[in-house]
Amino acid sequence: MLRRSQGAVITHTGTGKGMPDLDDAQEVILAGASAGGGGVTFNLDALTASLRVVNPAVTVLGLIDSTFGPEGYDPDYSISTQCVSIGICSPEESGNYGLGVQRDFWKAIPEGSCESYHATDGALWKCAFDTHVVLNHLTTPFFVRQGLTDSVVSDGLVETGVLINGRDYALSDFTDQVRNHLIKDFPQLLSQAEEHASLTLAPGAFAPLCSKHETSRSTFDSHFVTIQKASGTFDMFTVWKNWRAGSPNSILVHGAKGSVSTCQ
Repeated sequence: MLRRSQGAVITHTGTGKGMPDLDDAQEVILAGASAGGGGVTFNLDALTASLRVVNPAVTVLGLIDSTFGPEGYDPDYSISTQCVSIGICSPEESGNYGLGVQRDFWKAIPEGSCESYHATDGALWKCAFDTHVVLNHLTTPFFVRQGLTDSVVSDGLVETGVLINGRDYALSDFTDQVRNHLIKDFPQLLSQAEEHASLTLAPGAFAPLCSKHETSRSTFDSHFVTIQKASGTFDMFTVWKNWRAGSPNSILVHGAKGSVSTCQ
């Protein structure tokens, strides 16, 4: 548990160790994996705004791991498990249900600028979906790490009877849709995101053809999973550094321009 003590020090209860106050930080990175990645998505801009009240010069960055799936609203939910069991038969109904769960069960505050943007257009339900927020409403610079065959993220579509183009949704559909978001959509967010006027930096990404979930807490998965292309071999943190420096190879995705990945 962290608590603020007298002065500008945060004390870690039970150890007596003083820690620097975030208000004095030059750079803050909010990172999370799986549900924690969702926490980054829905809280990153609010954290940035809070810190900049005291320290307008602080740099805030987000690292979102293992929670980025397709935004796609095309799948047919009519025979899905959730439609048959609880009557949620469309992405819109799923989003509205999700917003209710966030507010009533988790007592969470949905991403504020997304709710403001969609307050009057009938699409507020989209704000329940991490990927819609990532692609349209995050204005703090962020980086996504996503395995293209992560079954924990993909199973919500693959294992629930969702259809696409009249057939069962497959893991390959998840892989292709996530890859397209990262390769095609990410470089265009500065001009095409719903809040593009507030963006200052296109996101970075590292997406190997790997199934491991929650990778950022693992040394092997962070440092020894690589994507190889003609210009070299890159791990996630090399791509992160490229992104921070504004260098090439700040979005690396398995299958793009002949790149291949090695998993642990």
